[in-house]
Amino acid sequence: FCVPTADCWPKAAEWAALNSSLSGRLIALHTPTCTGTTVPALNRTQNPSCTLWDVTQHSHCDLQEPLIAPTFAVHVADKAHVQNAVKFALKYNIRVTVKTTGHDFVGRSTASDGLLIWLEGFNKVEMTETYDDSCTKAVPAVTAQGGAIWLDVYPVVQPKYHAVGGNSLSVSVAGGFMQGGGHSVLSPSL
Repeated sequence: FCVPTADCWPKAAEWAALNSSLSGRLIALHTPTCTGTTVPALNRTQNPSCTLWDVTQHSHCDLQEPLIAPTFAVHVADKAHVQNAVKFALKYNIRVTVKTTGHDFVGRSTASDGLLIWLEGFNKVEMTETYDDSCTKAVPAVTAQGGAIWLDVYPVVQPKYHAVGGNSLSVSVAGGFMQGGGHSVLSPSL
């Protein structure tokens, strides 16, 4: 991957163009020439470089801590932001990480010298009574954006239906649990 100290790293004008394509939602978190960079003191889920838990690897939200601080974060508001960020990262060979809530105890939702696609707030949930799954008759279904957490889903689904999801309401619907992470019916064997 290209890193901020390499010649391949995008210049300020290229980052500015990306920011423009993102409706101003690019957040500069860390640069190799900047020391003491901080992000606003917010709730851990509102900080792009924090993991959710304070007893895990990279738990201090310190942008100078090795392996935690992406150089930039895209605070996603629509799918075009994700598309533009991925295209930019591909063009410049920049490491990409994706974070919704930061539940990962190992801190894999953030990585140094890269571009973080931050899904917090990209959490629209819709219930469809007659979704055509192309295999059977139309069935009820839930559609959730990548940043949705179970707290966003349960009120939309209940009381008419039930959803099998995370016990912790702050766990991402599209992230770890549904991809076989965490402790769930979909977990890989230990």
